[in-house]
Amino acid sequence: MPLTFDLPACAYAHRGLWSADLPENSLEAFKQASEHGFGAECDVHLSADGVPMVFHDFTLNRMTGTEGAIGDVSAEKLQALYLAGTGQTIPTLSDVFSAMGGQPLLVELKADETTDLPALAAATKSGESCLSAVAKAHAVLARCCALNSPTRRCATLATSANSSTS
Repeated sequence: MPLTFDLPACAYAHRGLWSADLPENSLEAFKQASEHGFGAECDVHLSADGVPMVFHDFTLNRMTGTEGAIGDVSAEKLQALYLAGTGQTIPTLSDVFSAMGGQPLLVELKADETTDLPALAAATKSGESCLSAVAKAHAVLARCCALNSPTRRCATLATSANSSTS
């Protein structure tokens, strides 16, 4: 049976607990959320080399000042880009799970018509458990979940710890 939890029982920091000095979707923003007892929501794209990266936009310009699409850049190069002129960089999904210290993490899989859905589905599996997917396009969500497991309830939410499979 998929892992479930009472979604309204926790307060969630959208893109981590960020501020003017601490950018959204930064590793430190997620650490701050966890340390203050919040769950968090994050956005995930695949890097050019297939690593799940936590970043909201499809393009890098707004948060890094670098031109181009996040999906066209390797994870190593993405992790070297600074967010909003700070020392914070773009984290991997694995790093964010670790930073959350067991607090719930809602994961939005970012996909458009160019996204390799099988690769996204495969890369966002955590061990044997399906990650949460709160996708903007319900068709994309259904396709990603179906690729992971046709019997899995797609609305199931995973946490950063104690995940189980159906």
